[in-house]
Amino acid sequence: MRGHWKETMPGVGSLAKLLNVNHKSVEEALRQLEREGVLKGQGPGRKRAIISKVVRTERATRVTILPYEAKDRFALSIVELQHALSEAGHEVIIAEKSLVALGMNPARISRLVRRTQTDAWIIQAGSREVLEWFAAQPVPAIALFGRRDGIPIAAAGPGTHDACAHATRQLIALGHRRIVMLCRSERRKPDPGLTERTMLDELTAYGIPTSEYNLPDWDESIDGFQDLL
Repeated sequence: MRGHWKETMPGVGSLAKLLNVNHKSVEEALRQLEREGVLKGQGPGRKRAIISKVVRTERATRVTILPYEAKDRFALSIVELQHALSEAGHEVIIAEKSLVALGMNPARISRLVRRTQTDAWIIQAGSREVLEWFAAQPVPAIALFGRRDGIPIAAAGPGTHDACAHATRQLIALGHRRIVMLCRSERRKPDPGLTERTMLDELTAYGIPTSEYNLPDWDESIDGFQDLL
């Protein structure tokens, strides 16, 4: 087993701007990744190298992660996943485009898949249509979060519907009736996901009428959030 690297991590300034956090937080996170052996410093003024530790006795399995947004490649969960897969002897790459950049469009995703040489895919927060498309492909795929319920695809992620049901009941017990859940469009369309349906079912069970008001369409931006409020 030996360490090697092909990519470099963006600088502190670039990451701070991308993630909208302060420079000190980014620098401390990068130092932690150095201590864990994920990154390697290359001297003052030079970007840190991304290290992958793999066993070279045979060809490594290449796993491609398709992130929801481009900035998710730097999310702690994705970085830890990359590190764990590399430690297990796999070669891990991040897809050149994200689901958002591809518009959650299976036709555009299929073109990306055709030109990407990989042994398996991990899809982060995919829509139902996207995950159904991957489930029908010959290359193995794993759904990380996303609209995976009822689709014959390997999947991992938190089960949030029980927590949602409890939270909805608590709000109703406190006297609230106008309860709204903000979620991404792929969680609402073409129909509500399991967690979203759970909230609507709880409202109905307590005699509270439901409509699009409870799962509104909104521009998923800071300005859109303010307008919705």
